[in-house]
Amino acid sequence: PKDLTPFQKMQRKADAIPRVTDFAEQHITFLSSPTAYGGEEFNYRLLIVDDFNPQHDGKIFYPRYRGAAPEHKDRKIIQVYESAYEARRRTEYASRGYEDELRQIAAIETRIKTIHRKVGSIRADDPQKEDKKKEVREKLVKEAELIQHFTNYYKHIAYAILKKTMDLKDVRGVDNPSAACTRLLKFLRVFKERFPQIFKKSGFVEEDKNMLTMIIAQSEAVLEQYFDGFKEVCERLAKAKKATIFKDADERIGNQREYATKAILGDLDYLSDLSELNIRPFNLYGAKIQEKIKAIKDGIHNRDFEMTRQEAIKAFVVCKIFKVQEELEEVIREISLLPLETHIGVLLEKANRLHELVKAREVFSDIEVESYKAVYEELEKRIGELVESLEDYEKEKPTQEERQEIYQNMKKDLEEIDFPTILAELD
Repeated sequence: PKDLTPFQKMQRKADAIPRVTDFAEQHITFLSSPTAYGGEEFNYRLLIVDDFNPQHDGKIFYPRYRGAAPEHKDRKIIQVYESAYEARRRTEYASRGYEDELRQIAAIETRIKTIHRKVGSIRADDPQKEDKKKEVREKLVKEAELIQHFTNYYKHIAYAILKKTMDLKDVRGVDNPSAACTRLLKFLRVFKERFPQIFKKSGFVEEDKNMLTMIIAQSEAVLEQYFDGFKEVCERLAKAKKATIFKDADERIGNQREYATKAILGDLDYLSDLSELNIRPFNLYGAKIQEKIKAIKDGIHNRDFEMTRQEAIKAFVVCKIFKVQEELEEVIREISLLPLETHIGVLLEKANRLHELVKAREVFSDIEVESYKAVYEELEKRIGELVESLEDYEKEKPTQEERQEIYQNMKKDLEEIDFPTILAELD
């Protein structure tokens, strides 16, 4: 409430500390640990909600500073990301932003130094004095226009200094190039404070990006193994007969379930532990696949061959949905980060590959899982629309500006595909 006194606000914060600390200790984990990677120290800026609430487990907390806030205000914020893909895109945006900013402020600094020398050369008896002052003012106005919308605190101060310098007058309102030179030196001192900030912050961002890239690659590899594994399970069950599997099991009295499980699941038990996937979206797929593996084993235990086949199909479809999301995330990444460098033909090729993936139905020709039918139809519809749009755009040959707008709209449409809800609704 706004009507609280400073003491009351402080009291509320003090009361909240034990609750926040308890929550953090129980439900917040770091994305990495030093011992996992050779004892190297990391910045621990990426935090994961774990074992708290199924609606939030696996989301990423990303503490950072809000650059637009005044220096004396609390600029610390925590952004929450729904997936590792989204968090990585944020680090990639930031990384490119720091790179662009570094180039920009380095160029501004160089030009201001030149202007400073030019101002220092103006003499009272110089016949070209007025022409030089006019030229300097025009250049200072251009530089001020470049930095007036910068959000960083130091650049706000630098802009204020430059604005006072543009007319080349002193505090009395008298033309005074010498005073302008002093102000320009002050501008350069303040402006240069941003360089070490960029080097430090961009280093942290690169570390965050690399950590997320590593975790994403590891998690994708785990789920891709299960995709291949369940494809083999389905193919094995398509060829097998109930009598064969359970008859062989009967001949191994005392080891029936173990034999039948091995005969059906093959090497799945040797794959990576799905419970180690603790970051979104991978933890959601891992949990759903674990459910399906348990259901398959229940089917084997109950000697229910049809249930076993149905659950194997469902597990394979879960893995296939992940493959669709994996490909779509790469498309979103390309059109978000490199819109001018990403050609429509490349995206069309990926979209066609995706379309073929979602058009392919279950492995068994005699079984269709009715509850999963709507998932296929919706994904096929969305990907089909993407293919049609890209085919039209490729014929139209849009300009770079038009392509940027196309990609912005496309990104918005693709991000509306709610994979967590799709997974949650699968039985």
